[in-house]
Amino acid sequence: MKILNVGALEFVFVLLLILIVLGPKRAIKTAGDIGRRVKDFSRSKLWQELTSTYREIQDLPKKMMDEAEIQKTIQELDRAQDEVNQSLRDKDHQNPNITMSDLDDTNHIYPDLP
Repeated sequence: MKILNVGALEFVFVLLLILIVLGPKRAIKTAGDIGRRVKDFSRSKLWQELTSTYREIQDLPKKMMDEAEIQKTIQELDRAQDEVNQSLRDKDHQNPNITMSDLDDTNHIYPDLP
């Protein structure tokens, strides 16, 4: 388990160093002070704005897709593709001698094209 790229053994080592440097009484007082500051920071306006901005950034791609109606267009394209595939299957069953090259030959439809 890693939190902030610090493993469990490294975390225990840091706690042990703090206990040695500050002593048991002062380490407990410092831990309480740090806890209060973290609590105050998490309730501050700055933290609320940061978390709100983070959520907005996470939702941004979905909002952009919704505004551009990309999902709806993708579904319409999928439906159209299914219809074309079904039509080709039906044509194949009606006339099994038609090949893909026959379908690609558009010269009879657009004779002016090169």
